[in-house]
Amino acid sequence: MIALNDLPPPPPGKTGWLWTRASAPARADVPRLSIITPSFNQARTLEETIRSVLLQSYPNLEYIVIDGGSTDGSVEIIRQYAPFLTRWVSEKDRGQSDALNKGFMRATGDIVAWINSDDRYLPNAFAAIAAAFAHHPDAGLVCGNLELILDHTARVIGYSVPPARMLAEMVLPFQPTCFFRRARLNQIALVDVAFKYVMDVDLLLKVMTNAEFVVLPRALASFRIQGASKTNTAEAAFARELLILLERVRAQRHMYPAWRALSDNQVRCLFYRRASKHFYMGDQFAASLNFIARAIQAHPRATFSIAGDEGIGWLARRCVPAKWYRSISAVARAVKSV
Repeated sequence: MIALNDLPPPPPGKTGWLWTRASAPARADVPRLSIITPSFNQARTLEETIRSVLLQSYPNLEYIVIDGGSTDGSVEIIRQYAPFLTRWVSEKDRGQSDALNKGFMRATGDIVAWINSDDRYLPNAFAAIAAAFAHHPDAGLVCGNLELILDHTARVIGYSVPPARMLAEMVLPFQPTCFFRRARLNQIALVDVAFKYVMDVDLLLKVMTNAEFVVLPRALASFRIQGASKTNTAEAAFARELLILLERVRAQRHMYPAWRALSDNQVRCLFYRRASKHFYMGDQFAASLNFIARAIQAHPRATFSIAGDEGIGWLARRCVPAKWYRSISAVARAVKSV
């Protein structure tokens, strides 16, 4: 088990969790846990990610870092922490999905997860995960709430529906908080390298529709919200890949047994509703409205059941272009602060 004093000293001025404070030690009889970090040119945040894994005080940890051949100083950071890593590699790959598969094929743990190099785990997350899997021996997935970080401000978000309704509403777990039972993951197959954005959606749907999943009422990880320009580009691309995934799901319904009770129209509605959200967040207003209309046409009741994972207010917001909505919100906040 790695102690705080074992690691390189923190940079000047860095204090608190993952710099000068570690998690409480976990029990000695915990299952082997494999964590994978895929990374490419994330030197600015990579050290925080690595330390958030190592300082969990988890005695049965396997940590694998798969770097895609970074040139920004990431490799130097990895080498600094190499004595505490189970294995690492830095070489060109075909993107994040390929990097994840390299990690999954090397992992030997009973529980497997990945944390991206711009995210980080919160204190005592691994001990909570080990306890949850022990308490739910049939669970294929355990997840939790998520801490969002924007401009050094953090807030915790949970789920808009209870776990029993998440699949029916296609409310998916937050990826940084997801931990998989390896035996169940082996039955699903590796991450699909054809996907650049929705590989986690694809994997989560396969696991959740084939096994029990557990949602813990606590935050397990932090996620950084990226700059607007990068986010907008990714959101639109995410929506387009989501529609490709929809056609795969429709063609292979036998792979999603928990969705057998849903009609084809309901499944299409769920994907259209989610695609609408991501087109909207990508500032593609016309596409967003188009997929709202297609969701309503496919299954009106499912469209308005909870209106997605944003609550019923989503429809009113999406009747206004995202740029306008952000401007209106900014003015409202300014007026409120006066």
